[in-house]
Amino acid sequence: MLTNLLLKSIRVKNDLTQRDMSKILRINKNSYAMKENGQRNFNKDEIQLMYEYFKLTPEELVEIFFTQKVHIKRTKAKPA
Repeated sequence: MLTNLLLKSIRVKNDLTQRDMSKILRINKNSYAMKENGQRNFNKDEIQLMYEYFKLTPEELVEIFFTQKVHIKRTKAKPA
């Protein structure tokens, strides 16, 4: 949920509506709303457009779009 709030706060701080964002990303408004609300994922082209449009830092980009942690289960190597 924090991710969605960060993105929304950036949008609102820039005086943009969801409709404005949908035009920037070249998607329909309902699709944007679902993505901003976390019901769907942004694709790499949409993330790139927002990164450039808002002049996000790499840290902001990671914080907004890449917050999922990945757990790697290590297994023992089988003897040859």
